[in-house]
Amino acid sequence: MSKTSRKRRKLSVQIFLTYGLVLLCAIVLVGVSSYLLFANILLDENVQASNAAVVGSGKYIEGYIDKMYAVSSLVTGDQKVIDYIEGDEDLREDILADIDTVLQTDEFIESVIIVTYDGRIISSDNAVTMEMSGDMMEKSWYKQAIDAMPHLTPTRMNEFTSGSEAWVISLSSEIVSADGGHLGILLMDIDYRFVQEHLLNMQLQENSEVFIMSSCDELVYHKDTSYFTNTEKIEELMLCMLADENYDRAANTLTKKYEIQNAEWTLVIMTELSNLVVLRQTLVLAVAVLIVVIGALVLVVSNIFARRITKPIKELQDTMSRHESARMVLDENSRYCEEVNSLAFEYNAMIERIDSLMEENTEKERSLKDMEIKTLTNQINPHFLYNTLDTILWMAEADDSGGVVDMTKALAQFFRLSLSGGMSMISVRDEIDHARQYLKIQKMRYGDKLSFDFDIDEDVLGCVVPKIILQPIVENAIYHGIKEKDDAGSISISAKIEDGYLRFVVKDDGVGFDMQNLPVSGKKLGGVGINNVDERLRLQYGDDCGVSIKSDIGEGTTVILTARYETK
Repeated sequence: MSKTSRKRRKLSVQIFLTYGLVLLCAIVLVGVSSYLLFANILLDENVQASNAAVVGSGKYIEGYIDKMYAVSSLVTGDQKVIDYIEGDEDLREDILADIDTVLQTDEFIESVIIVTYDGRIISSDNAVTMEMSGDMMEKSWYKQAIDAMPHLTPTRMNEFTSGSEAWVISLSSEIVSADGGHLGILLMDIDYRFVQEHLLNMQLQENSEVFIMSSCDELVYHKDTSYFTNTEKIEELMLCMLADENYDRAANTLTKKYEIQNAEWTLVIMTELSNLVVLRQTLVLAVAVLIVVIGALVLVVSNIFARRITKPIKELQDTMSRHESARMVLDENSRYCEEVNSLAFEYNAMIERIDSLMEENTEKERSLKDMEIKTLTNQINPHFLYNTLDTILWMAEADDSGGVVDMTKALAQFFRLSLSGGMSMISVRDEIDHARQYLKIQKMRYGDKLSFDFDIDEDVLGCVVPKIILQPIVENAIYHGIKEKDDAGSISISAKIEDGYLRFVVKDDGVGFDMQNLPVSGKKLGGVGINNVDERLRLQYGDDCGVSIKSDIGEGTTVILTARYETK
C-alpha cells in the first residue's frame, strides 16, 4: 500500500474530507433554503398584517356606523320630537337640549337637524334658518330617507350651516307618527374624518391609496379632499376598485378590499410593501456573508478538529469505564474539542442529576410527611373545638337534646374523618363528607346566616386525594367571607373531572377581597391556610396542580383546587 493511500485511510484525513465537504454543502443548502423560507415568511407576515389591519379598520367603521344608527333611532323615536312636530311647540327647548347632548357625546357629529313635513326646522345651530327648509325637503337625502331608512350619503360639503367648510357624511332617518304617517326627517352631519380615526394600525407608505366607495360608485372617504370634486381622480379610484384583491409580486403592491355591510361601502387599500424589498436585500446579504464566513471557518476548524478528536474520545471512554460515579476532570485550560467537552459536561451533569434526584426524592417524602403532620396538628383547632363545645353546652342548657345529639355526631364524624386511620390519602367521598360535617357544625352555630350546597359528579367519588384539603378552604370562606357580611351568605362546593384532572371549586358570596393585596409569599388567609393545601397538592402531584383564587370586593371568592385523577 502506497504512502498516499495510507494517509487517506487515516481517521483524521477522512474526517477532514467528509466533515468539511458535507458541512460546506450543508451550509450552502441551508443558506439558500433559509433565504427562501424567511423571504416567504416576511411576505406572509406583511400580507397578513395588512389584511388584518384592513379587516379591523372595516369592523371599527361598522361599529361606529352602528352607533350612529342607534343615536338616530333614539332621536327619531323620541316621543318629545313626535309631539313637537304634531303641534306641541313648548317641547322645542327640551329637544334642543337633547340635541346638544348628542353633539357633546361624539366629537365627529357636526350638526343635528330636524326638518318637519310642514317646513319647520329645529337645530342647535342658529345658522340653519327656516328659509332653507324648502330646499332641504327637495334634497336627495330627504327623499331617500323616506324610501329606505336610515340613509347614508357620500361625502359632501356641509351646505346647511353657514360659514362651515367641513366635508361631512350625512345620516338621514324618517320620523314617523304612531300610525306610520310621515312627520319629517332627522339629518345628522358627521365629519368625514371619523373614518381616519377608525383606521386601525394602518401604517402605510406615502404612495399608498386608502379610500371608501359606496355601492353607487360615489366617493365616501379619501384623505385628500380634492378627490371629492375631481372627476378624473375619482375615475382613477374606480380603476383601483376593479383590480384583483391580491399581492402583485412584480409591482410589489398589495390590494385589499373590505365590504362595510351596514353602509354598503367598500374599503379599499393599495399599498406598496417597500419595506419588504429592503428586508429581502438585507436577508440576501446576511445569508451570503454567513455562507462565506462559516465556510472558511469550517475548513480551518475541521482540520484541527480531525487531528484532535481521537485522543480525547479515548480518554473520555476510559473515565466512564473506571467507575459508575466517576467524574471527568475538566478545567479552563482543557485541551479537548468542544464536542468532547460537551459530552464530558453532560456526563458529569448526569451523575449530579442522579444524586440530586435521589436527594430530592428523599426530601419530598420527608416534606410530605411533615406537611401531613402539620395539617393534622393545625386541624385540631382549639378555637373551633371550643366554639363547638360551647354550642353543645348552650343546646344542653336549652334542653335541645336533638341538637346536642346532631352536633355531637357531626363533631365525632368530623374528627374520625380527620384521622382517617392514619392514612394520608382518602377517597373523595370521605373528603366531601369531612367538609359536609364541618359545614353542619357551622350551620348549627350560624343558623340562617349560613347555607351551603354540594354538586359532586358520581365519577369522582372513587378518586383518592390528600386528606383535609377542602375543610381549610371552607373555613376561610366562612371566617373571611360569610362572617363579615351583614346578611346571609352561601357556600357551594363542586367536583368534577376535566382533561384528566380532578377539580374542586369552593365558591362563596361573601365580602371578597382585593387580589392585589394577596401576599406574594403565599395565599394564606386563615385557619390551616390555603397555602398549606397548595403546597401539599404541588408536592403530591407537581406544579401543574395546586390552588388558584379569584375574588372581587363585594362579589365573593372562588377557590379552585386541582389534583390529578387517581383511583384506589
